[in-house]
Amino acid sequence: MHPLVTAQNTRLLLLGNEAIVRGALEAGVGFMSTYPGTPSSEIGDTFAKLHGDAGVVFEYSVNEKVALEVAGAAAAAGVRTLVAMKHVGVNVAADPLMTLSYIGVRGGLVLVTADDPGCHSSQNEQDNRHYARLGKLPMLEPATPEEAYRLVQEAFVLSERHQTPVLLRTTTRVSHTRAAVAIGELPPEKTRLGFVPDKRRFTPVPAVAKLRHPVVEENLRKIEAEFETSPLNRQWGEGRLGILTGGVSACYVEDVIKRLGVETQVRVFALATSYPVPRRRLADWVKEIERALVVEELDPILEDELRSACVRAGKLVPIFGKESGHFSLLGEVGPDVVTAALTQILGLDWDRETTADPTSLPGRPPILCPGCPHRATYYAVKLAVGDEALYLSDIGCYTLGFAPPIGMGDYFICMGSSASSSGGFAATQDKPVVSFLGDSTFYHSGLTGLINSVHQHRDLLLIIMDNGTTGMTGHQPHPGTSSQGELAVDLAALARAAGVERVEVIDPTHFKESLETIRALRRQPGTNVLISRSACPLFAKKSSGKKKEAEKFAIDHDRCMVCGRKAQGLQCDLLPQRHYALARGLARVAAGPDAPELYPESAPAKMEHPPCEAACPLGLCVQGYVEQIAAGRYAEARALIRQRLILPHVVCRVCNHPCEAVCVRGDIDEPIAVNALKRFAMERETPADRAAYVAKLKETIRGKGKKVAVVGAGPAGLSCAFDLRWRGYEVEIFEAESEAGGLCRWGIPEYRLPREELNKDLVMLADLGVRFRYGARFGVDFNLDGLKRDGYAAVFLALGQPRGAALGIPGEDSPGVRDALQFLREVNGGGKPQLAGEVVVVGGGNSAIDAARTALRLRASRVTVLYRRTRAEMPAIGAEIAAAIAEGVGLIELGAPEKITRDGARLTVTCRRMRLSAPDKSGRPRPEPTDQTFVLTADTLISAIGQMADESLTGLGEKLVDRWGRIQADPQTGATADPFVFGGGDAVTGPASVVAALQWGKYAAYGIDRALAEQPEKVVREAWRDRESMLAESRYRPVGLTPEPRRHAPSLPVAEAVGGFAEVEGSLSEADAKREADRCLACGLCAACHNCLDNFGCPAFYQDNGRIQINPILCDGCGACVQVCPNGAIVPVSLLTKEASS
Repeated sequence: MHPLVTAQNTRLLLLGNEAIVRGALEAGVGFMSTYPGTPSSEIGDTFAKLHGDAGVVFEYSVNEKVALEVAGAAAAAGVRTLVAMKHVGVNVAADPLMTLSYIGVRGGLVLVTADDPGCHSSQNEQDNRHYARLGKLPMLEPATPEEAYRLVQEAFVLSERHQTPVLLRTTTRVSHTRAAVAIGELPPEKTRLGFVPDKRRFTPVPAVAKLRHPVVEENLRKIEAEFETSPLNRQWGEGRLGILTGGVSACYVEDVIKRLGVETQVRVFALATSYPVPRRRLADWVKEIERALVVEELDPILEDELRSACVRAGKLVPIFGKESGHFSLLGEVGPDVVTAALTQILGLDWDRETTADPTSLPGRPPILCPGCPHRATYYAVKLAVGDEALYLSDIGCYTLGFAPPIGMGDYFICMGSSASSSGGFAATQDKPVVSFLGDSTFYHSGLTGLINSVHQHRDLLLIIMDNGTTGMTGHQPHPGTSSQGELAVDLAALARAAGVERVEVIDPTHFKESLETIRALRRQPGTNVLISRSACPLFAKKSSGKKKEAEKFAIDHDRCMVCGRKAQGLQCDLLPQRHYALARGLARVAAGPDAPELYPESAPAKMEHPPCEAACPLGLCVQGYVEQIAAGRYAEARALIRQRLILPHVVCRVCNHPCEAVCVRGDIDEPIAVNALKRFAMERETPADRAAYVAKLKETIRGKGKKVAVVGAGPAGLSCAFDLRWRGYEVEIFEAESEAGGLCRWGIPEYRLPREELNKDLVMLADLGVRFRYGARFGVDFNLDGLKRDGYAAVFLALGQPRGAALGIPGEDSPGVRDALQFLREVNGGGKPQLAGEVVVVGGGNSAIDAARTALRLRASRVTVLYRRTRAEMPAIGAEIAAAIAEGVGLIELGAPEKITRDGARLTVTCRRMRLSAPDKSGRPRPEPTDQTFVLTADTLISAIGQMADESLTGLGEKLVDRWGRIQADPQTGATADPFVFGGGDAVTGPASVVAALQWGKYAAYGIDRALAEQPEKVVREAWRDRESMLAESRYRPVGLTPEPRRHAPSLPVAEAVGGFAEVEGSLSEADAKREADRCLACGLCAACHNCLDNFGCPAFYQDNGRIQINPILCDGCGACVQVCPNGAIVPVSLLTKEASS
């Protein structure tokens, strides 16, 4: 049996709340009801343990209103009844409380209201002494556990004597202070008077209420008369400074008086009968003092009573208290505050440093426990909804979700309010509304709000956090449980009965299932309910009594905060950011197995180098900027793009995007639209953003006093110039044309690359201090010797391959036969050549497709592309080929021209039918001629079969130039046989992509810097990237990915597109861009991530010298975190130990 039932006539060390229980038992209590709420919870918890032994009927009621209503009935039946609740619970119970004041009771009814000055565990610090005055109910107020024990017994006597409920007000300090209490004996039996129906009392219709009101007033008069002589109120001292106090403040007053030794200077009146105040006795006390100090917490209720008493006594004395500023209206009082006021009034010196203050400790706000399923619910909602919703919270453990790092709690008022308030927000603002409340809270007061939202057709998602207990107050049962044989009320059935059509139940620790369910519910209109069901682990462990520890988890530091690019010097300087980490976390869950227990063994290993980054000639951190876009961090996305790319506005339009060809997402459905996402990010860059970027770069430049010449203002030359300028060199670009850009300006049509976009990139070079000299032809206007004489320390030759290759067939010099590069240059330079009639374009590269689409825009009646292989082998960008065909360009495959003849105004092209055989060096099938021929007729033939080097290079000699006219340069540094000369881009490799040329410029800049540096070993390295080795890494293979269609940017209608040179391809909308970026699987490792700390927030995780660790003591082995880490760095300790030993 419980000690509070068995002990007799002894002293026990009791909490204030336990003392109330023992006092009630000695008073013969027969019924007790409560709804748990700190600081009153231990009263109900103690009765729950001992009620069977003590013969007390006990219940945890569904809420405080119900608790008081059932208690009122029990008291009406003549049973001594105790009901307990926290201060805000009285708000819920106020309706029956005010009426119980009128109809009264037969058996004693004591309501314990536990106030919370200082808001230790509450949403406000209301002063419930007002309820006594509002309800015209007597209130007793103990100062210590022993007083609480005695006063609860007095309260029962008082209640029965006057047949009225009595309020017993405690505060947190009284409820939770432990002290020795001298107890007596338990009564032999309970008082059970029985219910006597009395319609003129217990049925308070208006006529009856009018009759009962005078009874209430008469009761108050009689009770006040009793309190005038009550020994519960204490007076001591004979000084002239009066101190009026009550409750726990009386303890502080008594301690301070003794510590200061001022017993002879003060006269204390400590009120235990808080209401009604014994006014005559108080007036008599006033006559004995010259001034007064009122010590009380919260509102100045006693202070106002004292002022009235002064009037009644006919003696006005100075009163010090709240109004004088000696005490605050906020929070608790405490000994130091009392000492400060008393010494000031008495004129005493007080050295605060000599007081026994506890050591100041840093604040430790409450947090969700390790393994708490509420954290998993919040994380799943973060993944599904992000920051776009308005999040409403409620009262319970999950309230703690408002604080970082979870940060999901924008609004709440009181118990159950989230179910009601969400309807108000849904009706008056446009953001999605998601509300959280607990299972116990839903039963308490959430159901009515839910019914209202359903009735009003509000669009919202209500998430009921069902952990099977009333967790925050100590794991009490609720109507959804049946711990002692009660009938459990099913949450889902209750929600459906309330009219909710869509009710789903999830296990929040299964993030994948949770993510899909939440997304599906969000797409549905109306009021939807999600029940997130997972047991509180502390309660489950306590209930089961199991001692066996679950396996703990640890960090694999070979994967945690690791960047595969670091070895190449390419790691970014972006700091971990929660939105980016969450975007990567979303990719982790999307690609992972269905159940968390499958993660340690079956989850796919992330790659050190994601295929997209490995395939990119520039080594852009593709997964990084894509995930930044997914996170809505567009500035950070641009920072990652600009880290390696000097022409982002160009490349996002013309790149052949090899990254997409190797995208892991393409193994499942379609590759990520990387180029479109890059364009999306860059189009959100403002002129101010670009100016800030240039200014930041300028701050990093440290001049080296040397200058370098760059010949050619195409992609390779521009890239080299930029890097050299950043490395501290003075750079001048020599360009034969009138403007910079190379083939980006003269070879790519405006419908693909508007010139204003090219100019955005070029102006930044000029702003950095790169000089341009236009109309300067190499070998004609200047040469290598001249550059040396002019003081240049080195030269980078990037003349590209500006000439078209000859067809090498009879008739190619006939009128009407044109070279594609010259044709495109003429058009891009502003010319409009007439192309009336039919046009045949020979070739399959980008120049061929550009020429064909350009011919359509120049009003050619028909355009046909002739290619010697099939469409599958065409080197042109696939999307450009598709666009050309959509615009009406014809394609003849497996055909090659053999002869051109001119018959009058038209050309006759004799073609050889080809067939494909074994692959050649390019890896494509080799075309071989057959014995079949066919004939085409055209008005114009445009040749686009290849490009040739600039003629000026042939004069450099065979040491620098090979037999095809290409510069012979080291692929890692651009160095040539002449230490003064460096080469790169198409002039070295032959025709290649824009991004390949840009990377050549970076290699050459590194080579030049190393060659010219006094300490070459300290030069910032441009690492050689072994793309083949990186692409050969074990491929990331998602195990449970749901297919998701690729988002496509809008394009101009064909009729509008072919009518001019307006840009054809548009941009992704923000919504589409974020959805497309969400498809990214984040295949590679990343160091800029604290997802476990910044979004999940389990207290078992911490940082030690920059490394993330898991505290093995705090880890409860739930394993939910395994699904959280985008790098897959959280593993079972046993697995990590096994790997280490092997």
